[in-house]
Amino acid sequence: MMAAVALTVAGAAHAQQTPAAVDTVPPDSVFRRAGPVLRWNVVARDLVGRELARRDLDARRGRPARPAFYDGNNNSRLYALVSGAQYDALRAVPDPREGALAAAAAAAAVLRTVFPRENDYLVRELAAE
Repeated sequence: MMAAVALTVAGAAHAQQTPAAVDTVPPDSVFRRAGPVLRWNVVARDLVGRELARRDLDARRGRPARPAFYDGNNNSRLYALVSGAQYDALRAVPDPREGALAAAAAAAAVLRTVFPRENDYLVRELAAE
């Protein structure tokens, strides 16, 4: 677990050196000041919205949409995966001060698996932690 956190932190440090694109959650948002669980649920919701918008655009262009496990009201599956990973990470960390970073790294790992095209966004979000 700690090795995964170290690799994720290294990736986040690299992201601080690259120019950031415009994100949908403003830096002074209440979600930025909330705990990592709420912040990463907002990130998950944002990624679902981005993916659905991308699929709508593909449908308008006549491309068939691939089904995803988070379609429609099944978004709760994605949130359950993210929350479960955060819970496991928080329980595995011996020092509570490392809990926020562990929860953020676990959420980023799950979201990176589900949304591989959004890696740069996820690295920027993790760097914001």
